[in-house]
Amino acid sequence: MQLMRSPKPFANIITGVRILCSIALLLCPAFSPSFYILYLAAGLTDMIDGPMARKTGTVSELGAKLDTAADFVFVAVCLWKLLPSLVVPLWLWVWIVLIALIKIINIISGYVIQKKYVANHTVMNKVTGVLLFLLPLTLPVVELKYSAPLVCTVATFAAIQEGHFMRTGREKHNFEPAVAQFKLCFPGNHTILTVPESPMFNAPEAAIVTEPRLALVRQAGKQYAKSGEIDAALLDEIRSPMIPEEQYAAIVNGGK
Repeated sequence: MQLMRSPKPFANIITGVRILCSIALLLCPAFSPSFYILYLAAGLTDMIDGPMARKTGTVSELGAKLDTAADFVFVAVCLWKLLPSLVVPLWLWVWIVLIALIKIINIISGYVIQKKYVANHTVMNKVTGVLLFLLPLTLPVVELKYSAPLVCTVATFAAIQEGHFMRTGREKHNFEPAVAQFKLCFPGNHTILTVPESPMFNAPEAAIVTEPRLALVRQAGKQYAKSGEIDAALLDEIRSPMIPEEQYAAIVNGGK
Protein backbone atom coordinates (compact mmCIF):
# COMPACT_ATOMS: atom_id res chain seq x y z
CA MET A 1 0.00 0.00 0.00
CA GLN A 2 1.35 3.43 -0.95
CA LEU A 3 1.08 6.06 1.75
CA MET A 4 0.08 9.58 0.73
CA ARG A 5 2.51 12.28 1.73
CA SER A 6 1.22 15.16 3.78
CA PRO A 7 1.29 18.46 1.88
CA LYS A 8 4.25 20.66 2.72
CA PRO A 9 3.38 23.73 4.81
CA PHE A 10 4.52 26.28 2.23
CA ALA A 11 2.19 28.86 3.77
CA ASN A 12 4.07 28.64 7.08
CA ILE A 13 7.35 29.12 5.22
CA ILE A 14 5.92 32.27 3.59
CA THR A 15 4.81 33.51 7.01
CA GLY A 16 8.32 32.84 8.30
CA VAL A 17 9.71 34.99 5.49
CA ARG A 18 7.58 37.85 6.81
CA ILE A 19 9.28 37.53 10.20
CA LEU A 20 12.71 37.55 8.54
CA CYS A 21 11.82 40.61 6.47
CA SER A 22 10.56 42.37 9.61
CA ILE A 23 13.81 41.68 11.45
CA ALA A 24 15.81 42.88 8.44
CA LEU A 25 13.84 46.15 8.52
CA LEU A 26 15.63 46.97 11.77
CA LEU A 27 18.86 47.33 9.79
CA CYS A 28 17.42 49.74 7.21
CA PRO A 29 16.99 53.52 7.61
CA ALA A 30 13.31 54.52 7.70
CA PHE A 31 11.91 55.56 4.31
CA SER A 32 15.02 54.34 2.48
CA PRO A 33 14.69 52.24 -0.72
CA SER A 34 15.84 49.11 1.14
CA PHE A 35 13.22 49.78 3.85
CA TYR A 36 10.43 50.02 1.30
CA ILE A 37 11.58 46.90 -0.57
CA LEU A 38 11.51 44.80 2.60
CA TYR A 39 8.28 46.48 3.74
CA LEU A 40 6.51 45.57 0.48
CA ALA A 41 7.94 42.04 0.57
CA ALA A 42 6.59 41.54 4.10
CA GLY A 43 3.20 42.88 3.05
CA LEU A 44 3.14 40.54 0.05
CA THR A 45 3.73 37.51 2.26
CA ASP A 46 0.82 38.61 4.45
CA MET A 47 -1.45 38.64 1.40
CA ILE A 48 -0.50 35.23 0.03
CA ASP A 49 0.14 32.98 3.05
CA GLY A 50 -3.55 32.59 3.92
CA PRO A 51 -4.74 31.77 0.36
CA MET A 52 -1.75 29.44 -0.03
CA ALA A 53 -2.71 27.53 3.14
CA ARG A 54 -6.31 27.14 1.96
CA LYS A 55 -5.30 26.12 -1.57
CA THR A 56 -2.82 23.46 -0.38
CA GLY A 57 -5.03 22.19 2.44
CA THR A 58 -2.45 23.07 5.10
CA VAL A 59 -4.58 25.35 7.27
CA SER A 60 -3.62 24.64 10.87
CA GLU A 61 -3.71 26.10 14.36
CA LEU A 62 0.08 26.39 14.23
CA GLY A 63 -0.16 28.38 11.01
CA ALA A 64 -2.76 30.72 12.51
CA LYS A 65 -0.60 31.35 15.58
CA LEU A 66 2.51 31.85 13.44
CA ASP A 67 0.61 34.34 11.27
CA THR A 68 -0.49 36.30 14.33
CA ALA A 69 3.08 36.31 15.68
CA ALA A 70 4.44 37.46 12.31
CA ASP A 71 1.90 40.30 12.16
CA PHE A 72 2.85 41.38 15.68
CA VAL A 73 6.59 41.39 14.85
CA PHE A 74 5.98 43.30 11.60
CA VAL A 75 3.82 45.97 13.26
CA ALA A 76 6.19 46.33 16.24
CA VAL A 77 9.24 46.76 14.00
CA CYS A 78 7.45 49.29 11.79
CA LEU A 79 6.40 51.35 14.81
CA TRP A 80 9.93 51.18 16.21
CA LYS A 81 11.42 52.43 12.94
CA LEU A 82 8.80 54.98 11.88
CA LEU A 83 7.63 56.71 15.07
CA PRO A 84 10.97 58.43 15.81
CA SER A 85 10.84 59.93 12.30
CA LEU A 86 7.27 61.25 12.62
CA VAL A 87 5.70 64.23 14.34
CA VAL A 88 2.51 62.79 15.84
CA PRO A 89 0.01 65.41 17.08
CA LEU A 90 -1.50 65.00 20.54
CA TRP A 91 -5.02 64.61 19.13
CA LEU A 92 -3.81 61.67 17.04
CA TRP A 93 -2.25 59.98 20.08
CA VAL A 94 -5.57 60.36 21.93
CA TRP A 95 -7.47 58.87 18.97
CA ILE A 96 -5.08 55.92 18.71
CA VAL A 97 -5.40 55.21 22.44
CA LEU A 98 -9.20 55.35 22.13
CA ILE A 99 -9.16 52.78 19.32
CA ALA A 100 -6.80 50.58 21.34
CA LEU A 101 -9.15 50.77 24.35
CA ILE A 102 -12.12 49.73 22.21
CA LYS A 103 -10.13 46.77 20.83
CA ILE A 104 -9.09 45.73 24.35
CA ILE A 105 -12.71 45.88 25.52
CA ASN A 106 -13.69 43.76 22.50
CA ILE A 107 -11.08 41.13 23.37
CA ILE A 108 -12.19 41.00 27.01
CA SER A 109 -15.90 40.83 26.17
CA GLY A 110 -15.26 38.18 23.51
CA TYR A 111 -13.39 36.08 26.06
CA VAL A 112 -16.14 36.54 28.66
CA ILE A 113 -18.85 35.54 26.19
CA GLN A 114 -17.09 32.61 24.49
CA LYS A 115 -14.46 31.65 27.09
CA LYS A 116 -11.70 32.00 24.50
CA TYR A 117 -9.83 34.58 22.45
CA VAL A 118 -12.02 35.71 19.55
CA ALA A 119 -10.54 37.23 16.38
CA ASN A 120 -12.92 38.90 13.93
CA HIS A 121 -11.76 39.02 10.31
CA THR A 122 -14.51 41.39 9.18
CA VAL A 123 -14.43 43.34 5.95
CA MET A 124 -13.87 46.61 7.82
CA ASN A 125 -10.98 45.11 9.80
CA LYS A 126 -9.42 44.04 6.52
CA VAL A 127 -9.94 47.51 5.03
CA THR A 128 -8.30 49.00 8.12
CA GLY A 129 -5.34 46.67 7.67
CA VAL A 130 -4.93 47.71 4.03
CA LEU A 131 -5.07 51.41 4.91
CA LEU A 132 -2.53 50.95 7.71
CA PHE A 133 -0.22 49.12 5.32
CA LEU A 134 -0.51 51.88 2.71
CA LEU A 135 -0.02 54.70 5.23
CA PRO A 136 3.83 54.51 5.45
CA LEU A 137 3.99 54.47 1.64
CA THR A 138 2.17 57.81 1.49
CA LEU A 139 4.17 59.61 4.20
CA PRO A 140 6.83 61.04 1.85
CA VAL A 141 4.11 62.86 -0.14
CA VAL A 142 1.19 63.30 2.31
CA GLU A 143 1.60 64.68 5.82
CA LEU A 144 0.47 62.41 8.64
CA LYS A 145 -2.03 64.98 9.94
CA TYR A 146 -3.90 64.71 6.63
CA SER A 147 -3.75 60.95 6.02
CA ALA A 148 -4.21 59.72 9.61
CA PRO A 149 -7.83 60.94 10.09
CA LEU A 150 -9.08 58.70 7.27
CA VAL A 151 -7.29 55.65 8.67
CA CYS A 152 -8.41 56.36 12.24
CA THR A 153 -12.03 56.92 11.17
CA VAL A 154 -12.16 53.57 9.41
CA ALA A 155 -10.32 51.86 12.29
CA THR A 156 -12.75 53.34 14.84
CA PHE A 157 -15.77 52.14 12.88
CA ALA A 158 -14.19 48.70 12.44
CA ALA A 159 -13.47 48.41 16.17
CA ILE A 160 -17.02 49.44 17.14
CA GLN A 161 -18.50 47.07 14.55
CA GLU A 162 -16.28 44.26 15.83
CA GLY A 163 -17.56 44.76 19.37
CA HIS A 164 -21.15 44.81 18.15
CA PHE A 165 -20.66 41.54 16.27
CA MET A 166 -19.10 39.91 19.34
CA ARG A 167 -21.92 40.95 21.64
CA THR A 168 -24.71 40.04 19.20
CA GLY A 169 -23.18 36.74 18.07
CA ARG A 170 -22.55 37.88 14.49
CA GLU A 171 -18.90 36.78 14.69
CA LYS A 172 -20.07 33.14 14.82
CA HIS A 173 -21.32 33.46 11.24
CA ASN A 174 -18.57 35.73 9.91
CA PHE A 175 -19.35 35.38 6.21
CA GLU A 176 -18.92 39.04 5.22
CA PRO A 177 -15.77 38.51 3.08
CA ALA A 178 -17.26 35.49 1.26
CA VAL A 179 -20.58 37.26 0.64
CA ALA A 180 -18.80 40.40 -0.62
CA GLN A 181 -16.66 38.31 -2.98
CA PHE A 182 -19.74 36.45 -4.27
CA LYS A 183 -21.55 39.72 -5.00
CA LEU A 184 -18.54 41.03 -6.92
CA CYS A 185 -18.32 37.85 -9.01
CA PHE A 186 -22.08 37.46 -9.55
CA PRO A 187 -23.82 40.87 -9.63
CA GLY A 188 -27.58 40.77 -9.18
CA ASN A 189 -30.21 40.00 -6.59
CA HIS A 190 -29.16 36.44 -5.70
CA THR A 191 -30.25 34.38 -2.72
CA ILE A 192 -27.12 33.49 -0.72
CA LEU A 193 -27.07 30.52 1.66
CA THR A 194 -24.24 30.40 4.21
CA VAL A 195 -23.53 27.21 6.15
CA PRO A 196 -21.61 27.67 9.44
CA GLU A 197 -21.58 23.90 9.98
CA SER A 198 -19.93 23.21 6.61
CA PRO A 199 -16.98 21.20 8.09
CA MET A 200 -19.50 18.54 9.12
CA PHE A 201 -20.18 17.73 5.45
CA ASN A 202 -16.65 16.31 5.21
CA ALA A 203 -17.24 13.90 8.09
CA PRO A 204 -18.91 10.56 7.15
CA GLU A 205 -19.88 10.14 10.81
CA ALA A 206 -22.15 13.18 10.50
CA ALA A 207 -24.14 11.76 7.58
CA ILE A 208 -27.14 11.19 9.84
CA VAL A 209 -27.65 14.97 10.01
CA THR A 210 -25.89 16.19 6.85
CA GLU A 211 -27.73 13.98 4.34
CA PRO A 212 -31.19 15.30 5.27
CA ARG A 213 -29.85 18.86 5.07
CA LEU A 214 -28.35 18.23 1.63
CA ALA A 215 -31.72 16.89 0.52
CA LEU A 216 -33.31 20.18 1.59
CA VAL A 217 -30.66 22.14 -0.32
CA ARG A 218 -31.34 20.05 -3.44
CA GLN A 219 -35.05 20.71 -3.02
CA ALA A 220 -34.35 24.45 -2.75
CA GLY A 221 -32.23 24.27 -5.91
CA LYS A 222 -35.05 22.64 -7.84
CA GLN A 223 -37.50 25.27 -6.61
CA TYR A 224 -35.18 28.08 -7.64
CA ALA A 225 -34.50 26.55 -11.06
CA LYS A 226 -38.24 26.26 -11.67
CA SER A 227 -39.57 29.56 -10.33
CA GLY A 228 -36.57 31.73 -9.47
CA GLU A 229 -37.67 31.73 -5.83
CA ILE A 230 -37.30 29.53 -2.74
CA ASP A 231 -40.15 28.90 -0.33
CA ALA A 232 -39.66 30.89 2.91
CA ALA A 233 -40.47 27.89 5.10
CA LEU A 234 -37.89 25.78 3.26
CA LEU A 235 -35.28 28.53 3.68
CA ASP A 236 -35.98 28.71 7.40
CA GLU A 237 -35.56 24.94 7.65
CA ILE A 238 -32.23 25.09 5.82
CA ARG A 239 -31.01 27.96 8.01
CA SER A 240 -31.81 26.14 11.23
CA PRO A 241 -28.86 24.39 12.98
CA MET A 242 -28.38 20.75 12.08
CA ILE A 243 -27.50 20.11 15.70
CA PRO A 244 -27.85 22.42 18.75
CA GLU A 245 -25.34 25.26 18.61
CA GLU A 246 -23.85 24.48 22.01
CA GLN A 247 -23.34 20.82 21.05
CA TYR A 248 -21.69 21.80 17.75
CA ALA A 249 -19.36 24.23 19.54
CA ALA A 250 -18.39 21.49 21.98
CA ILE A 251 -17.61 19.08 19.12
CA VAL A 252 -15.43 21.47 17.10
CA ASN A 253 -13.60 22.56 20.23
CA GLY A 254 -12.65 19.01 21.13
CA GLY A 255 -15.44 18.41 23.60
CA LYS A 256 -14.44 21.36 25.80
